[in-house]
Amino acid sequence: MTARWHPDALAEADAAAEFYRDKRRDLARRFLNSLDEALNRIELHPHIYREVEPGVRKCQLKTLSLCRDFSRPHGR
Repeated sequence: MTARWHPDALAEADAAAEFYRDKRRDLARRFLNSLDEALNRIELHPHIYREVEPGVRKCQLKTLSLCRDFSRPHGR
């Protein structure tokens, strides 16, 4: 599976990175690294994450106490 960004998710990630950058620059870096790690885990093993509604699974970021929902196209 190849992860693709939904435009709303990309805008949300950008806003979150900016929020963390305003607090402390290293928090933004940690957030973005954690997000990259989560996307890699999703691409490798999408089915290990709990389905919260049909076609939508939840993946929690390891570094920060945030989580990200993702969905897969039907049939993939």
